[in-house]
Amino acid sequence: MGRPSIFSRNYEEQMRRRRINITLIILILISAGFFYTKYHLNKRGITFNIKEKISFLNKIKVPKKQKEETNKEEKNNNNINVPTNNENKKKEVLKEYIYTSDTQKKFRVVYKEENSNKVFIEVKTEGLAVDYDISTDGKKIVFDDKENQSIIVCDENGNFQDITIKSLKVTNYVFVKDKVIQRNKEYIWAQKPHFTSDDRIVFFN
Repeated sequence: MGRPSIFSRNYEEQMRRRRINITLIILILISAGFFYTKYHLNKRGITFNIKEKISFLNKIKVPKKQKEETNKEEKNNNNINVPTNNENKKKEVLKEYIYTSDTQKKFRVVYKEENSNKVFIEVKTEGLAVDYDISTDGKKIVFDDKENQSIIVCDENGNFQDITIKSLKVTNYVFVKDKVIQRNKEYIWAQKPHFTSDDRIVFFN
């Protein structure tokens, strides 16, 4: 299809027809390629339906819009101040008794008040490990003072009692705590106290 001469009397008409012919040829080639591809896909068991694809795209547009609206509603709902359980609960106030050992080490015995009763929670001290145990009713707590090899009991009124065994008799020989520890600094005289089920206190000796 040759290009018409610019000096031709029907140049404009010929150019219009030429553009139309080129457009038709392109459309024919595209259609032929489409049907050729579709034929081979169907032959392999692969279906290709443009209407179904368009219908599917229209379907997924609606949930997307709904999802945006839902997210917007959820965002607005999140801005509503709803009182939490923590806000409704009364703030728990912890108190403590202080025990000062022979070496001036301070032990903080922490407790809380429940229905006018004092319930022990834990024992804290700085720079020294401490083992403790709480009675079944929560009204007594026992802990060890490892530095002085002592076992201390505290009641709900803040009274401290040293229940360490000061001496131990084995057959005809008596072991005295202070003398034994003085001879051997690494000796464990009393540690790791524990309440039994009947609220007796046992410890490692």
